[in-house]
Amino acid sequence: MKRLNKVLTILVAVLVVMGIWLADLTMEFVAEKIYPMPEMPIFIDWVEIDTQDWVLNEVEKAGIDKYKVYNLITCESNWETQAHYVNNDRHKSVDRGLWQINSYWHSEVSPICAYEYQCATFEAIRIIQERGFEEWTCG
Repeated sequence: MKRLNKVLTILVAVLVVMGIWLADLTMEFVAEKIYPMPEMPIFIDWVEIDTQDWVLNEVEKAGIDKYKVYNLITCESNWETQAHYVNNDRHKSVDRGLWQINSYWHSEVSPICAYEYQCATFEAIRIIQERGFEEWTCG
């Protein structure tokens, strides 16, 4: 008798779990038919969008051609804020961050600033206003 009670208890528990699972599946199916989900992109890089918008807004406020800046950054770092390139020059200089600001030619720009896109943007604006776009390979 005790064994039968155990078996019945387990069977009831399994049926309850299956019932909850089936109810959940049914609700998902019904909800999808009533309120279909729109097609969503697989990946949205919000950081990239925010970074681009912010940078392009700042350079435009500074009177710099934002389209030229967009092409420059796309070419230099592909909008990667942590981009890092060790040059093959005698200084072993490093192009750093979104703007690829060179560690030798622009030692006044700290590594922390070079890899932080907002600080680097203000430094890049200063460099562009002082020397133009020729500082960059893609300029």
